[in-house]
Parts: sequence; structure tokens; C-alpha cells
Amino acid sequence: MGPVAGPAGQQTFGRAVTVVIQIALLVVGALAVIFLIWGGFRYITAYGNEEKAESAKKTIGHAILGLIIVILSFAIITIITTVLITGRT
Repeated sequence: MGPVAGPAGQQTFGRAVTVVIQIALLVVGALAVIFLIWGGFRYITAYGNEEKAESAKKTIGHAILGLIIVILSFAIITIITTVLITGRT
């Protein structure tokens, strides 16, 4: 009798960790998009108030930086796991 597949199927520990990391990156990416939208909303509703506009611009800048970091992290994790799991370069 072979191994019994559970609801998630048959996965190795490394693959399970990879999936958890990818889900975490998706959540963080979604938060960055929410902050980008929030910064845009704050910028639009600043009504010429320079302090509020600058604060909103900083929020937008930080959200964009966060998205860049998430995208690069996702790419790095994908490359590393592909090399480690499959052995292909």
C-alpha cells in the first residue's frame, strides 16, 4: 500500500515551505497595493494642503518600494527553489 495523499496532495517539506512563503508574499503584495490606493486617495483629498500632499506622496513611494521588494523576493524564491528542488540551472 502506497502513501496516502491528503487534501494537499503529496508534498515534500521544501515544497510546503515554498508555498507558505509564496502565500506570505502574496499577502504582503496585496497590502502594498492597498497602501498605494490609500496614498492616492489621500493625495486626491489633500485639497492643496502641502503637508497632507507630501505625506500622501511618501505613502505612495513606500508602497511602490514595497511592491518592488515583493516582486523581487518572489522571483528570487522561485529561482532558488527551482534550482534546489529540480537541480536545473
